[in-house]
Order: sequence, then C-alpha cells, then structure tokens
Amino acid sequence: ETIVAYISKSVTITSGLSWIAFLYKSSTVLWRSGWRFFTYLAFWFLRARFFGRKAPLQSVIFISDTEFEKSYVCKKIICDSFETKLENSQYAKKNIELTYETKKCEYDRSASFNVDAVDDEESAYILSGNVAGEFIRVEVAPELDAYRLAKYAGTEGIGAAEAALTTGQAAIKALRVASTEMDDAEVPAEDRILFITSTIKGLIDDLDTTASKKVMEGFSEVIKVPQNRFYTGINLTEDGYEKAEGAKNLNFLVVQKSATIQYQKHVAPKVISPEMNQTADAWMFGYRNVGIADVYDNKVKCIYAHSDVQ
Repeated sequence: ETIVAYISKSVTITSGLSWIAFLYKSSTVLWRSGWRFFTYLAFWFLRARFFGRKAPLQSVIFISDTEFEKSYVCKKIICDSFETKLENSQYAKKNIELTYETKKCEYDRSASFNVDAVDDEESAYILSGNVAGEFIRVEVAPELDAYRLAKYAGTEGIGAAEAALTTGQAAIKALRVASTEMDDAEVPAEDRILFITSTIKGLIDDLDTTASKKVMEGFSEVIKVPQNRFYTGINLTEDGYEKAEGAKNLNFLVVQKSATIQYQKHVAPKVISPEMNQTADAWMFGYRNVGIADVYDNKVKCIYAHSDVQ
C-alpha cells in the first residue's frame, strides 16, 4: 500500500518532471520492492502519461470577460420594529433580512523608483537601506491620513458644524455640542476618538481648567493632526494629494471606532536587487497600496465633523 501510494503521488505530476527523473524514481521503487510491483508501475505510468493532467495545477489560468473589482463585502441586517402583542399570548411575527453589500476599494496607489548601484555604493548603501522607509514616512502615511479623514468627514448624513474656533472656550463649547449630539443619537461612549488640529488642542490646553480637562476625558484617544492632512475633501494626484475645490479645513473630527470600514486589502512593497533587475543596474523599489475607507450606512451618526469657515 505504501508503494502504491508513493507511485500514485509521483506519477500524477510526471508532466512536470523530466523522463530521466521519472525513470530514476521508478527504478528505485523496483529495486526496493522487487519485480512483482512492475504491474503497478506500468498501470500508474500509463494513467499519468495518457490520462493525467498536462500541466501542474498551479499553472492553470482562469480567464473571464468580467473585470475583477477590488472590493470589500459587508453584511447588513434589517429587523422589523416592535408591535403590540397579539391575542392568545402569541408573539407578533416579524421579519429579519440579511444582505451583503459590496463596497469598492477606491484607494489604489502605486510608485516605483530606481537607485543606481554605483550611487548606492558611494553612499555606503544608505540609499538602498533607507529609501523605502523614508518613502512610506514622507509620502504614504500623510496621504493615507488625509484620504481616510476626508472620506469620513465627507460622508453624507454625519453630524457636522462650521465655525471659527479662535479661543479655548469656543473650542470646548464646540466639543460639548458634538458630544451631546452623539449622546442623543445613542452613539456608544466607548472608543470615541478625537482628531484635532494642534492649534485648537493648544488653545484648550492653555485653559488648564477642570471643565476643559473633563471634556477631553470624554474621548478614549486624542490625536493631533497637521492641518495639511485635515480637510473635508481631497483629490489624489500624480504628485500626491491636494485639497479639493470647495473643501474646508477641519477643526476636529470625532469618530466612533465601530462606524468605520478601514481596511488595506493589498499592501505590496517590493525590492529588486541590481543582479535581478532586468532593465537597469540599479535597486528597484516598488510599492502598491489598495484599500478602503468608508462608513457603515447605519452608523453615520457615529461621525461628527467640525470645520472652519471659508
């Protein structure tokens, strides 16, 4: 049984092996097992040669007329409301519906650049050792921040307000309004994250009062955001991103964590050495990032955006 299993496993992939390798494996089995297994060998050889697959499974290519969409599937559950109890102590019969919604990954960005092998040697390999990390720090992270925050702040139906916050008292008042509105909408108090500009955060810190500290304690996390990443809308360009026409500067943004769809579907950094580079004597660095930033339809009230006046 062991010999048969071994032969069966081996010869079914004979198309991917050379005939010499196959004969070697066959002769080895015969030597160890004797001539009485020759029938098994012949049977499995003929099966693999004339009836087996012609190529390894991994090389099969599936072709479709439909372009595959980069997407994220989320479930949606819809329940009927309560009803007065029926007669004879019977429960009111209601419906529940489970559906799946496909949301497209609209963020798809990539870049590649070369570092000449000689330049890299003359820099004591500083270029090849640091260029990928520097690119992610300087380009990728700021753009992802700006994209995500703009997507959340630009979602239709969220809580929103607009005013110039020039004093700490005005900022505290605006934050209280945001918290009260979210409380009235029954947004969970846990995991509320406050994104706020450094300027307004400084105005609040300068107050140094019990009231100001109490308001800030209502958030699970406070994150300072540079103003150049903090807009109600952005455009992605060939040179990075820019503030969209008609967009406003954000003063602060409150996000309840469970409301967001934030997922990077495909992150692919790639490094190719000069020896493997077929087009240049250089290090080749490639990077692609595909992801989604969105808000669940039934949780739009878990987002509150406060923007500056134009």
